[in-house]
Amino acid sequence: MLAEDRRKVLRELNLRCRPSERGEVSFCALRLRAAVLLAADSALRIGEMCALDAVQVIDDPAVPRWRLRSVGYIRPEQSKGRRVGPDQWDSAGSFLLGDEPRAALRAYLLEAKRRQYLPWPPKSGDPLFVSVRGNGNGNGKDHPEDARQRLSVRTLQWQWGDFQQHAALPSPYHWHCLRHTAMTACAEATNGNVAIVAAFGRCDVKTAMRYCRAYLTPQRMLELRNQIQLR
Repeated sequence: MLAEDRRKVLRELNLRCRPSERGEVSFCALRLRAAVLLAADSALRIGEMCALDAVQVIDDPAVPRWRLRSVGYIRPEQSKGRRVGPDQWDSAGSFLLGDEPRAALRAYLLEAKRRQYLPWPPKSGDPLFVSVRGNGNGNGKDHPEDARQRLSVRTLQWQWGDFQQHAALPSPYHWHCLRHTAMTACAEATNGNVAIVAAFGRCDVKTAMRYCRAYLTPQRMLELRNQIQLR
């Protein structure tokens, strides 16, 4: 995703999450902002994200002053990782939660807790991203008793596409582009370190090489070679 488009997406998401004149906030907007920022920051696949349980990002939800983890985790059955042998890379594991997605997730979780869309304290099996009937705007059409279902991949993809259409982005992005954004940023931050990119994205080295090749232009390769001092 282009940097300019990413700034526009963030600006539009924040605008949609502002309270209305009546002090109401759109739950669906809070949920979408949290999901988009999490995907663009942690390189989670959309299926992995929809499969997350709330306890996988919350440190201790049972205490009054609960906080979000700095590092979340996914279970092997939630991941795309394939296990075909002892030397096969398994993409399950941990993922980072930066400041922006943590703030967005907290705002979303507080609203889900207030509306009783999420049982509190959540237990294993309680979804992080929940589905709601109605529009989630607090207008009396929502049904908390039906809102504890897990948000589906199809619904999230539709909401992302609808958001981009109304935000008037010049070229709509597929949801997976958010993962590409995170992986590319990791390649840039690590000077194309394939091992770190693979670990960050929970993917094999061959996949990580695609992002590193895009970053390691001839000019950057020359700069890196000039930094090496052999003794």
